Amino acid sequence: MSASVKSYIGTWHDYANGVWTLTLPEREAGVLAAALLIFTGFVASQAWNITKFILHQTRVTDGVRDGLWHQQQVAIRNSDGHMHALWSLLSLAGAWFRLLGTTRTAARSFVLVFFSLASLVAWSAAQLFVSYIWTSSGNNYLVGSGLCGVVYPVTANLTRNSEKASVWQVYYGNRLEEAATYERPCYSQDPDPALCGRLPVPRLNWTAGDGGCPVLEDALCIKTNTTPVVMDSGFINSNDHLGVNAEPKDTIEYRRIATCAPLQGTHAFYNKSEALALGYQFEYYYGHNYILGTNYTFAYGVINRFRVGDYRLATFEYDPTPGLKVTWKPNSTMFDRTDAKISLFFLITDYLRYYAPVYDMWFLTSNSFNESTIANTSDGPVELWEPFHFVRIMACEEVHQLCNRNLPGAAVDQCANFTLAVDQVALSQKMALSPRQNSTWVRLRAALLETSLFDIAWKLSEPIEAARSVLDGSQYAKLPVNQWRREIGRWFSIGLAMVQRGMVEFVTGPALEEVQQYFVDVGGDWAVLDDCRAQRVRGVTGVRNFDMKGMLVLLALGVSVAVVGLTLDTIVGSAHAILHKGEERRLLWLMDNVFQIQRVAFEGKGVGGWRKADATVPVTAEGSFPRVDGTEKSYPRLSGVVYVTTGGAKTGEDIAADRLSLDSNCVDEQSSGPIGSPTR
Repeated sequence: MSASVKSYIGTWHDYANGVWTLTLPEREAGVLAAALLIFTGFVASQAWNITKFILHQTRVTDGVRDGLWHQQQVAIRNSDGHMHALWSLLSLAGAWFRLLGTTRTAARSFVLVFFSLASLVAWSAAQLFVSYIWTSSGNNYLVGSGLCGVVYPVTANLTRNSEKASVWQVYYGNRLEEAATYERPCYSQDPDPALCGRLPVPRLNWTAGDGGCPVLEDALCIKTNTTPVVMDSGFINSNDHLGVNAEPKDTIEYRRIATCAPLQGTHAFYNKSEALALGYQFEYYYGHNYILGTNYTFAYGVINRFRVGDYRLATFEYDPTPGLKVTWKPNSTMFDRTDAKISLFFLITDYLRYYAPVYDMWFLTSNSFNESTIANTSDGPVELWEPFHFVRIMACEEVHQLCNRNLPGAAVDQCANFTLAVDQVALSQKMALSPRQNSTWVRLRAALLETSLFDIAWKLSEPIEAARSVLDGSQYAKLPVNQWRREIGRWFSIGLAMVQRGMVEFVTGPALEEVQQYFVDVGGDWAVLDDCRAQRVRGVTGVRNFDMKGMLVLLALGVSVAVVGLTLDTIVGSAHAILHKGEERRLLWLMDNVFQIQRVAFEGKGVGGWRKADATVPVTAEGSFPRVDGTEKSYPRLSGVVYVTTGGAKTGEDIAADRLSLDSNCVDEQSSGPIGSPTR
């Protein structure tokens, strides 16, 4: 799998979590996130406009209307946000408590302070939760590389088969070792997010339990101090687990089941004459070996008995698919299934020494002996143990299943067993796969290539995990009684990891630079292009997801609140004027506006000629306004009228003439009634 993955940019539906997603580059995503927060702040201010209007209007009753009441009304009316209102109301309470008393002031301020504080808390929380639009929209991304293919050196410009084989072996070996490296932090323990955070899921969980003997002759399986194991991947959904983004009707399911057990060595025979001539000592008869052309499956040479080294592994597999070339065919009394494969694993220990007895039936030790040639043993000889037998055998049966949940009937009728050598077209037709399902099956079939237990054990550079604790021909770590289960469990996990990575590599290309030139685009030829465009991964850097549904809900609600907040007082005021009801509330809302308060103050000092006196912003052409009288600093007030114009001070006669002219010109523009009449 390529080290860097390019993400698709745009909107798409994530069928893993049901989120309609917008994916943007990090820079544009930052701008959008900031815009959403700014928009939410604007909506919060308009929501306060609604709240303050309701508070102001509901307080217009026949109750007490003293100075505190009027100032509270003004504070509410002219506040531009919940924080501003809260601070103004607290300031009022602080100013009035000496005159009215703490209890009375607090009681009369409580409701207003409560609503302003509640609004502040609620909208602050709302702005925090807005971030969920991009933080809770998932870590899934569509691959946008545009690649759709496989490594296929046969089509490359290679003249010799050895060159083609070499390219494939380099590629496959790297793929296998990468999966083995991935297995340790992601399967053998709780997945490390830093190391397991790029595939659609960190790992494909599987279960292990006791099972039956994988071969027909039940007596061959060792059941003393151990039990055959069944490893089951469960149903792996192409959308949920493999990241092929699709609706449920377009998904397929895959399942892998392996049953394994150590075997008795009863089929091993000693042939003295052959041993003397060829060095053979033990022959194991589990079926014909087509490579050697012998009736025995495997032979162990006597000369190796005295070799002190490491674990070795000899592997054999049999796939019953008709027409398939096989290297070994088991005896009919051992295996007769046509929808599964069987593998044999010969663990060769030669003359390994063990520092502790082993009761695992694949690594079993027997007699102990004293060894005095080991370094740093000044206290005397060291007790060591030797292998129970130089060759121990294990058999595994593997079954693969493909399922189409669109088929009628019970769940068991919706699945079919197959081996990895199956004719994929025939199986697709048998399972009645739709074109989209078939595309996923074609890609999955390519990802399954050479992922069996046999392939892992045969080609892995370090197939036996216990070998990590072998030094100088000695097994220094104490092996547990279930070591054999650990070994095959590791192979099983590596195989599943290869499937995971293979699905993604189909659309990202191989990571190994020397084989990238052999990556062949098959999207059109294999009719899998749409499936490739639907591949999900996680943890792509440089991009960010947004929840489109969340954004649209925020915008719809926000615009609605903003429209109401900007027009509520106008609409209600107009309704009061038309219906001739609630006039006092309308007029108090108007008069408590800071510009109306200013108008009334200036009129009291003789500034007249006001137009639009019943509007939110009254205006006047008057050019003479009073100044602040700072004579008494503890009691500031407006001074007498000082007439200031751009042409200098005017006389009283000039002012009188100006007023008469202004009044005669705008008398029709002034509203009637107490508010519209100029103060003289």
